[in-house]
Order: sequence, then C-alpha cells, then structure tokens
Amino acid sequence: MPFYDTIQSETVDLARTLKPDVKQWLDTAAETGNLVEIALRFFPDTNFVLTDPTELMLKRAVDRLQAFPEKRVRFLPSTPAKVCYLMKMF
Repeated sequence: MPFYDTIQSETVDLARTLKPDVKQWLDTAAETGNLVEIALRFFPDTNFVLTDPTELMLKRAVDRLQAFPEKRVRFLPSTPAKVCYLMKMF
C-alpha cells in the first residue's frame, strides 16, 4: 500500500493531538499490529485491544507484539459483527 508508514504515523500523531491521555485503544482492523506498535511508544498509560476479522492477520499482530505485557496489549479474535459490537463498548 502506498504511503503505509506515513498513514500509520499520521494516525498516531492525530491521536496524540486529539486524545493524549487516552486510557483504552480499540484497533478494530489490527492487521499486523504495526499501528499499535508505533502507538505503544507514545502512549505509556494506554491499554490496547486488537481485533481483526482475519485470523491470519491477528496472528501476525500477536507475533509482532508478544513482547509487550498482556495488561497493555490484548487480542480478541473476531468477526465483522463482533467488531461492530466492540466499537459500541468503547
């Protein structure tokens, strides 16, 4: 995807500007976990929940972020319907 790294960085910058004290972050399209990996550096007090309707992508995110404490990074296998439900909770 063109400009993928730029889009990810800009997304984190936007979150830092709009909600620098965010406590919970729900990533409903976690893919490989790249966005959360970037965000973890800038949000030390934030807990992240990652989900993705594609099992393979969520596994890649788990592999990428396994070094982070479970308290800070959790993974939820999901379907598109469950993702919509989760979004209502946050």
